Amino acid sequence: MKNTRTHVLLALLLALVALVVARPELLLRYEPSVAGQQGEPPLPGTNAIKGLAIRRDGEVYAADVSYFYRGDAPVAQVRVFAASDPTDQSKYQPGMVEIASRGEHQVTLNVLRPKWIQEAVRTQKVVASLEINGRTVSRLEIDYGIAWPDPFAEMQSRRDAQMSDDDRYRQAVTLIDSRSRNALTEAKRLLDRIIINQPDYVDAYPELARHAMMTMPRPGAFDRAEEHLQHALALQPGHANSHVLLGYVFAHQDRFDEAEAEFERAQTIGTANLWLWANWGELLRMQGRDAEAIAKYLQAIDGARPFNTYDVARQEAYRNLLDLLETRGDVEKLDELYARRSGEFPENACFLAAHAEFKLFQKGDFDGAIEDDERAVKAGCDDRGVGEVLGVAYYMAWSAGQEPDKARLLAKARVFLPEGPRLYLRLSTSDRTAGLLEKFNEDGRIAAARDADNMTAIAYALAGRDLGAARRLMGYGASLTDSVGSQQIQVALIPVFNEDLEGIRFVLESGIDPASITFRGASLVDIATQSGNPELVELVRKARREL
Repeated sequence: MKNTRTHVLLALLLALVALVVARPELLLRYEPSVAGQQGEPPLPGTNAIKGLAIRRDGEVYAADVSYFYRGDAPVAQVRVFAASDPTDQSKYQPGMVEIASRGEHQVTLNVLRPKWIQEAVRTQKVVASLEINGRTVSRLEIDYGIAWPDPFAEMQSRRDAQMSDDDRYRQAVTLIDSRSRNALTEAKRLLDRIIINQPDYVDAYPELARHAMMTMPRPGAFDRAEEHLQHALALQPGHANSHVLLGYVFAHQDRFDEAEAEFERAQTIGTANLWLWANWGELLRMQGRDAEAIAKYLQAIDGARPFNTYDVARQEAYRNLLDLLETRGDVEKLDELYARRSGEFPENACFLAAHAEFKLFQKGDFDGAIEDDERAVKAGCDDRGVGEVLGVAYYMAWSAGQEPDKARLLAKARVFLPEGPRLYLRLSTSDRTAGLLEKFNEDGRIAAARDADNMTAIAYALAGRDLGAARRLMGYGASLTDSVGSQQIQVALIPVFNEDLEGIRFVLESGIDPASITFRGASLVDIATQSGNPELVELVRKARREL
């Protein structure tokens, strides 16, 4: 009991201390005798705010306040706040407060935006007051209009005022790496601020070039990027990052020799910039030099992950390397690279999902695919394809399983990928999974099935340019003459509208009569001509002549 009483008394004491610290005027209001215990009598004169002047530094407003305080009480305060109606302070920030000292003094306090107004607002006055025992004994207000932005913009402005140009540069790089529209807009604002402050800040110009290429229409984007990079090299001829990016620009202007020369210069100078190897690999790939491109991409992923902006270049190198090795059918090397990439970048759960898709469709490893895809979903990968791959993997497990597990596996499969055109498409994309199609083709349902978008499996295959899947589906009776989608377009026309030359060849070689392919009265030749693509027009006309 004694301990309990002690704890209660201690809690009350702490609460009282906290109250006095938070609201010192309460002590004065309810214990007036305290004021008289301080010893010194009040000074002669009148308590008053004697002067108020406002200074602006960027988005920060400072109030210089001069006052006289007699010393009537141990605690008094000078307060400054902005308002439109000083008689109604309820919706305004309590303001900045300074404990008043005896005598005549000057203090500087920041003027804060109105606290309870959460949008852009304009205040008309700034008020300074001297308060004793919670009561205002003197006030002075001046007309001074302040246009306050919304709180987020104000906070950003205050943060900007404290940033160095190096901070702005680092943040701009990160924002450009993200590639989102809002991020690119903010990055340009930061880079512009750097150039205003330091026109010779050479590192900013490659980022301005990157921004131009991501936001401007081509080919003008490459011309603008080249201007920024040439300016950077005029400031600092040995600026490796500018040489690296200029090589990329030249490559996309079909200036291949000049591009390679820029990459060689950057290599000679020396740089940790992994875009050197990623961009060099892209140049070689554009020229059909795939073996050399693979070697450059391997250099980009050599060694440990840098954990900086060059992570993006490393990921790009992985993507291109996997694409090149896919065409070579090097399954073991691909498996190794998928595993390595997902291990290096665990924060990107969809890399794990990509490995699961590879395991399922290239190796037939449905157990491994299920394990990796479930981990990817739990880690936050919400790509539509993840659920579809997981569904196919469960169907494969169901087909190979034994009772009583089969019913459970089939139920799971239907959750992620119900029977219909998307399932038939997914099964048809690989020889490893296509054998399962037979289990679903009762009464020719694979050819006939349509989804809520009025699409068939072969329509999805041609829209995705997967001719292997389209060929397998035709083996189950899928038709090229069916009309699909909300516009009732013939399946055979999908490659034409996509200007997919390989897809058009597939359609024409299937034996379909070109004269039977029409859309709203327009013939296949008419539609091809309207595309303005000369290769497409010649391909269609040649097929008609041969018939």
